[in-house]
Amino acid sequence: MQRSTLLLLFFLALNSAALRAQELIEAVPLGSLTKDQMVAQFGSIMQYGVDYYQIKYTTSGLDGSDQMVSGLLAAPQDPGAALAFPFLVYQHGTAGSKDDVPSFLSAEAGIAQAAAGLGYFALAPDYLGLGISPVVHPYVHAASEAWAAIDMLYAVQDFLSAEDRAFNDGQVFVTGYSQGGHASMALHRELEANYVDEFPVAAAAHLSGPYSVSEVMRDFTLGDDEYFTPSYMVYIALGYQQAYGIYDNIEEFFHPNYLPAIQEYQAGMIDLWELNGQLIDQLTQDHGGSYPKYLLQDSILNALFNEPQHPASLALADNDVYDWTPTAPTRLFYCQADEQVSYENALVAKDQMISNGSTSVLAVDLNPNFGHVDCVEPAINTTFFIFGLYQQILQVSANEEILAGRAQWQIAPNPSSGLVQLSRSGFQKEEVELQIFDALGRLQDRQSLQPSASLELDLSDLAPGCYFLELRSESGREIHRLVID
Repeated sequence: MQRSTLLLLFFLALNSAALRAQELIEAVPLGSLTKDQMVAQFGSIMQYGVDYYQIKYTTSGLDGSDQMVSGLLAAPQDPGAALAFPFLVYQHGTAGSKDDVPSFLSAEAGIAQAAAGLGYFALAPDYLGLGISPVVHPYVHAASEAWAAIDMLYAVQDFLSAEDRAFNDGQVFVTGYSQGGHASMALHRELEANYVDEFPVAAAAHLSGPYSVSEVMRDFTLGDDEYFTPSYMVYIALGYQQAYGIYDNIEEFFHPNYLPAIQEYQAGMIDLWELNGQLIDQLTQDHGGSYPKYLLQDSILNALFNEPQHPASLALADNDVYDWTPTAPTRLFYCQADEQVSYENALVAKDQMISNGSTSVLAVDLNPNFGHVDCVEPAINTTFFIFGLYQQILQVSANEEILAGRAQWQIAPNPSSGLVQLSRSGFQKEEVELQIFDALGRLQDRQSLQPSASLELDLSDLAPGCYFLELRSESGREIHRLVID
């Protein structure tokens, strides 16, 4: 393929968002959960019942045409319509089939529901090419991951306005896991670059994502060590073919031994995980182990490592999402034993962002012994905690003015040398659970406080720094910042 043609396709992929006409098509009710049901499913931290919907809306196709797509909206129940909740966008992980997505109530739909139970309008886009979208999904394609989510934000605003629901559009929280970590990083970058007035990012947490597609993930998946999700290589190649046109026919790209399984997958006869099993079996038979580099023709493998101007290399590099400068508080959570997405993605991203001048980025290893699946729960839980430090649920008064909610608890002095007085107006006969976290979200102390209007805490054992005090009781949950000097 001529390089000029490839560059034109790059231009179309990156700029078609500017040509699209976003439109809300339909919001289909999918179900409801009461607060008691939310507590039973997700724990006592849940504050609201939840209604959830499949949102159908238009976004741009890779060629700039309008495409109907879908996503899940989970909304906190607020019978009085008196509260304005912020937005939280959750970008989902790799889907094995078109309907393995949030709006078809995949397992990750529960993450959006839990976020709504914590007081967010939680959006989980299905992505272009998944859910109701009839086209081929461009897997790990940064531009479409971002624009599909932004168009869903607009669509949800239209839906909520039609339902007379207030929303706090001054706060957007962004997160996602695995492919979703890549997608959330792409979205975060786009929001801060071009939508800072419409959708200001309050905080972001990108979780175990392949941010460096062209280098870290290339080396991790196509090296001399075994890698047990070789189907990802096929998924990326087929998706990037739709976005960029990197080969004239599939035989140029893949070794013939693996084409029968790949063509079955293309035809929809098997899903991604069935393809994965067949590829592992064939690679093991041919090469004594699951070495995905042998899927590729020698010319393609050589180009990926030695020809940066080859169409395949350019396509990978175009979907690296880490070389920019976040301003919102940003966390890169990972687990060092991740066997699917190298933890080095987070370290490379952090170092580059700091080099670019960002002062808001932290990379945190949540558990050095956890693999990709085990890392999900601590990553999501820690993300919800971090977001809670910045979350603002606003109250709409009768005259439509927005008023900040008032806290029950007061903390003094702040900053403190270690002796802290907790006080609240009025005596309440309820026990309070206190948890203290450091700036990275790591638990430092937990105490059960007996009913009282005033309590004194000795926190002098804590090292100087910023901490967060979470106070939880039947009356609700509050988080306060405390500086120990």
